[in-house]
Amino acid sequence: MPKALVSAIERSRKVSYSTIRKRLTRHKQNLRFKELRSYFATYLGQHGILAEYIELLQGRIPKSVFDRHYLKIEDFKVLKAQLLAIIDKLEKDLVT
Repeated sequence: MPKALVSAIERSRKVSYSTIRKRLTRHKQNLRFKELRSYFATYLGQHGILAEYIELLQGRIPKSVFDRHYLKIEDFKVLKAQLLAIIDKLEKDLVT
């Protein structure tokens, strides 16, 4: 995650799931959090991140024997750099 985003989160006050849900309902915005997760996974896939890595990033345990036992991330620094670049692009797309 970008350091600026982490810093902003640290400075913010605690927000619960129900608070976010109430605010969205009050503003008549229909949004389910699972849609955000799905959108993020699709966005990562469209920008060249392997499906197996997306599964791991989202905390899912792979079903295939190969993925469970033999999938290795070759270079964490390269994957991290790719992810940060994609997240930065996503952030810019959402703001504009």
